[in-house]
Amino acid sequence: MSKLRQDARAFRQRVKMGRTRLWVLVEGVDHDRSFYERVIEASTEPSPPRFSVRLAQDISIDGVAAGGKSHALALYRFFHESDSLVQQNAEGKATVSFFLDRDDDDFGSALVQSDHVIYTKHSDIEAEIFANGDAYRAVATAFGLAYADVRRVGERVGEPLSALATLWRDWIRLRLIAMACDTGAGARFAQTSKIHAGAYGTLDDRALESLTKELSKGVDQAKWETDLARVDAHINAAFVTSQQGTLVKGKWIAGYLRYVVKAGLPDEQIRTNVRDHSIIVACLSSIDFDGGSLAAYYKPQIARALAA
Repeated sequence: MSKLRQDARAFRQRVKMGRTRLWVLVEGVDHDRSFYERVIEASTEPSPPRFSVRLAQDISIDGVAAGGKSHALALYRFFHESDSLVQQNAEGKATVSFFLDRDDDDFGSALVQSDHVIYTKHSDIEAEIFANGDAYRAVATAFGLAYADVRRVGERVGEPLSALATLWRDWIRLRLIAMACDTGAGARFAQTSKIHAGAYGTLDDRALESLTKELSKGVDQAKWETDLARVDAHINAAFVTSQQGTLVKGKWIAGYLRYVVKAGLPDEQIRTNVRDHSIIVACLSSIDFDGGSLAAYYKPQIARALAA
């Protein structure tokens, strides 16, 4: 039996009538809730407020409910337009906030500017998990390998998000070009690279040239040059500031880790039945939520949401 969804208007009333201080709606269903519960606890110590993390898909608007960012943003607009992002309740004040995947919204100028909307630093929740956890220990755990062996592979490869961004720099560039030129082909470039041998090998210059020409068809030359300049500036800025890992989509990382471990441990029998989900869960469990860059990124944003 499917779960009964709550209408946005009924949820708004629940916010007002309850004692919860911070209500957080998230777009994803697999890892968002457990990740953000830990983030909120760590970011509000030593006195965490009463809070609740809810899936956006469990709240409907006019009978429509779905997972993903579009529905979460529709809920945000509902609360914003009804002046209900902050309400008085039994605890004094209740705040509704939305924690969303950044994706490429910063490049497309699609970020919602609000203290009630908090985006991942990295591309999405999976990338955020891999960036802040011990990705190589997670692989060792998920595949049943010796951590010392996997760690040696990791020492050669380096931090996986940055390493993959460097390897796939041209592939990432094609994805952003497709977005900038509004070709409608963006989803095509969200998959694993089609311009590297076996996805993670050497760059195929002919494939790169062919796809670049394909994207340029029907695009005004002046616009094409402007868009290329904007894409290159965005990518260069990420690399210059050592933030290239923020360009990598989370769903790419598990496959890359499989590749580097298999290539780095040729004498090991690498299991083929390990799901990406298992690797992500293992990495999530390795995160230190109380310190480091994770707390530094989220703590001030959550404080602003609570103070709004």
